Amino acid sequence: MMKLEESKRRFFGWKKMKHWIVSCTVLSVLLLLMLVFKESWQEPAQILVFAGMFHPVFLHLPIGMLVIVVLMEVIARMRGRKSHATMPLAMSALTSVIAVVFGYILMRSNTYPEDSIDAHLWSGVIFTVILIWTLFFKLRYNETGRGQRTYWVLLFLSTALMFATGHYGGVITHGDPLDAAPWNQKNDRKQKRGQGVQMQAGAGLGQQLVYEDIVIPILENKCYNCHGPKKSKGRLRMDSYEAMLEGGDEGPCLVPGDPKKSLMIELIHLPEDDEFRMPPEDKPQLTDAETKVITWWVEMGAPQQTKLESLELPDPVRSALQQLFGAKADKPSGKPAATKPDADAPDPAQIKQKYAETVAKLQQKFPGSLTWLSRGDAHLSLNVASVRERFNDEDLALFRDLAPLLSRVDLTAASISDDSAPILASMISLTSLRLSETKVSDQTVAALTGLKQLESLSLYGTEVSDQGVMQLAAMTQLKHLYLWQSKVTHDGIQALQAKLPDCEISIGSQSPQP
Repeated sequence: MMKLEESKRRFFGWKKMKHWIVSCTVLSVLLLLMLVFKESWQEPAQILVFAGMFHPVFLHLPIGMLVIVVLMEVIARMRGRKSHATMPLAMSALTSVIAVVFGYILMRSNTYPEDSIDAHLWSGVIFTVILIWTLFFKLRYNETGRGQRTYWVLLFLSTALMFATGHYGGVITHGDPLDAAPWNQKNDRKQKRGQGVQMQAGAGLGQQLVYEDIVIPILENKCYNCHGPKKSKGRLRMDSYEAMLEGGDEGPCLVPGDPKKSLMIELIHLPEDDEFRMPPEDKPQLTDAETKVITWWVEMGAPQQTKLESLELPDPVRSALQQLFGAKADKPSGKPAATKPDADAPDPAQIKQKYAETVAKLQQKFPGSLTWLSRGDAHLSLNVASVRERFNDEDLALFRDLAPLLSRVDLTAASISDDSAPILASMISLTSLRLSETKVSDQTVAALTGLKQLESLSLYGTEVSDQGVMQLAAMTQLKHLYLWQSKVTHDGIQALQAKLPDCEISIGSQSPQP
């Protein structure tokens, strides 16, 4: 203990206080210069952009450390003892400087609402500067017994600014929590969601404006969170027609009449497992109907003031609109009507109990890969993403007993070949199957034709050919088919599309529109 105190005294000693004054002053000036020259710094290099992504990692450290300091000081004061909060205070100041630097880089590599980001930046920099001087006066008080009052004032200011900085940061990432306040609910709901709810509760299709009453509610629910007034990733905003025309870093988001040149259309048609697909996989996805409607809107010129009643709707688009709004006419909440349970259906709890031991063993062998879909559902989801480098045909064979219970299977980039065709064919409950970047061929596709519940199939990056996909022509329940970078030709796509008019067949940016 004595050695620790002696070490601290050598490091924080008053003899070195002049050095501390110079260091704190220089560091404070550098931080404040960020505010002065924030508009003049160009977009950072890619390695700095990567570093900026660690801002969320470091921002919590100074907060936690400062809370510890405050608790230590209060408890020490209550007991009439001298606190030992110097080290956590030093760690709080150090990690705060790192968080500010990384946050500044992150700000320069992304576009955020100016008012929110400015408030967060100013409060964060000032918080860090005051925290640095709080540490200085803590060191001075420890060595000379002077400056205690100044230390307490600065500690109080640091704590207050910590809350302010955290609030403005939360506004950027999650929105203003005051928007959910009871006194804002009525107006906010009416202003932001009124049109969409009104459309859902309407008497049918006809009087609605395509853009205002149909497209905007879809974009608001699925796109505004990352490309709206609160945040604009890639410097792209989609909360106005003009903003979509202007586009972002990657080019025009909307090119009326040309879906192939409209980035928004290109990205929503990418395969589900493509890293550039929008919305990202961790965000709410567009439904089949929403994708069809937005694509059709862009294809016909993206009109702003056109009413539905003035248009001749293609059958797939009419069906999509009815899915979006017609079925919800008597359900304003947007929730599907409850269905009466089948008295003869097996009890999910009994099924889960029957296969519990098998599931547990496979979960232990392949951690994080096998899960039940929900508490009241006896179907399973298999996603081998965490073990794909070592997952092969022999491993998939271990799931043979569970095959009838598998509803969603993602084998992307695993070492799966046509040898697994028989077990895949036995997965009679499959609704979604991803075989992207595997070694399967037409032989496996032939084995899948008996899966009557399969709605989504990804064969992206496989050796499947025209002959293979034509075997899917009888699977009229198929809604999504991803064939990007496969051996399927454009002629093969057109031939299959004629057989499956309601299926969305995607080959990347050149997907034919159903």
